[in-house]
Amino acid sequence: MHTLIATLFVTAALAQTAPSAKRPPDEGQTPSTSEALSRTHPSKLRPFLGAVRHQGNTYVLRAGDLQYKLDDSAQARAYDGQNVKIMGTLDQHSNTVHIQTIESFPAK
Repeated sequence: MHTLIATLFVTAALAQTAPSAKRPPDEGQTPSTSEALSRTHPSKLRPFLGAVRHQGNTYVLRAGDLQYKLDDSAQARAYDGQNVKIMGTLDQHSNTVHIQTIESFPAK
């Protein structure tokens, strides 16, 4: 049940921030203001719910069918195999969550 709720929560959050499928501007054209801002300003701090897993030499967050790289292996290591709530920002270009806080979820 918790996994279903976490998956729905992450899916809803992603639907609000999913990038639109736009073609990059042709050479010589300038990107729109919103496109330029999205490249220069980091995404907003938001929650990510899922399970931390060790993968190769890094850690990832698995949330249903989605998977994100985690930027801080030292913090993630303590939660390997656990369901967590991460407050962080998403770098959409590298699919990496920049961790601000991480805690077990549901909180114990």
